[in-house]
Amino acid sequence: MNSKKNPAVYFNLVREKMKKFGFIRKKAIVSFIFLFMGAAIFFLSNYGVNYKSNRVTELKDFPKDYQIELLLPVNVVKSNAYNKSRVNLLVSVPKDFCSVSPLSVVMEANMAEFIPKIDKNVSSWSEIITTHKFIGKSLKASQVIDNLKRVLSRGDLSARVLESNNNECGNYSESMLLMTYTDKGRREIVYGNYYSGPYDCSGFQYAIALNQNMTEEKAKHKIREFAKKNTDIIKF
Repeated sequence: MNSKKNPAVYFNLVREKMKKFGFIRKKAIVSFIFLFMGAAIFFLSNYGVNYKSNRVTELKDFPKDYQIELLLPVNVVKSNAYNKSRVNLLVSVPKDFCSVSPLSVVMEANMAEFIPKIDKNVSSWSEIITTHKFIGKSLKASQVIDNLKRVLSRGDLSARVLESNNNECGNYSESMLLMTYTDKGRREIVYGNYYSGPYDCSGFQYAIALNQNMTEEKAKHKIREFAKKNTDIIKF
């Protein structure tokens, strides 16, 4: 029987072909989806890992002579009646120092630590620079210094304050401490210098391990040079 001459038979044949085509089309769509997912997994497993590793490499591949500079808030609240200009503390880390934490973390952290590049272990540092920022905490510079003095003197009969000073500088305050102490049998010297406004407070500590090659006088000279050349109050 000629199917074209019989409309019912012809219609049934067309319907069967359409069903078959629909099934094939569904299979094609499903196959495409699985193919796409496989390609996506392959891309992420290869290029995704490379992206992460490139980020790590990017942090490690800074020029050898790069210098980290941190701008720390001292008095930056616009609504403050005493704040005629914003006050910040600029700390320039020496080029022969490196960050203990990744640089991407340092820029956002409230505390950052830096040790000489020649030091192999952070726990056995020869020198260490520590920066702090307390934003909106209404913490006074003198409070930070008093707490530092109390912590370093606790249980240490050999702890000795060499210099201590507080200054009022208009729209911000300054507090400074220089003292020696013993930590785990090692003699160290630390210089702390903090600045605060009504709401913000920032500062740094520079500690040096004392030994035959690094005497107390040499350490004090090195600290004073650092404070003079690598730190400054910026107003704008």
